[in-house]
Amino acid sequence: MDDMRDTIPHRYSLRMLNALVESLKQLGGSGLKAEIVEATGSKLGLSRKQLDFRLEPSDYSTYLSGELNWTRWAMGKSGLIDIPRRGTWQLTKSGWQIDKITEPIREKILKTKNEYRKDQALRKKKAKARGQTKHNQ
Repeated sequence: MDDMRDTIPHRYSLRMLNALVESLKQLGGSGLKAEIVEATGSKLGLSRKQLDFRLEPSDYSTYLSGELNWTRWAMGKSGLIDIPRRGTWQLTKSGWQIDKITEPIREKILKTKNEYRKDQALRKKKAKARGQTKHNQ
């Protein structure tokens, strides 16, 4: 199968972010991951070949599904999407209030994502340092 990554919008693009929000709203504010992936792919105008694309034939999930996982994760850290139970994605009250994700909202999502990652890296570094200190004693 041809590499189709360049034909699918990037996980943090305005197009992907808006398609996800629109899909969740169309589904009544929440849905199962599989139906959200299908609805978002449809909103993006992706072909069946693009929807089914996997980096490796043995990959468990599709490329779009993986990209949307990252999109959902970043929007979750920004308080726009929640996971009330395994496999279900849901717009929060803040997510419902967004008519369209604009560049300033996207920048806020990316800033929140980056701050979270820096915080996690710092925690990991501190934990490692504590572990080394205990180990060296």
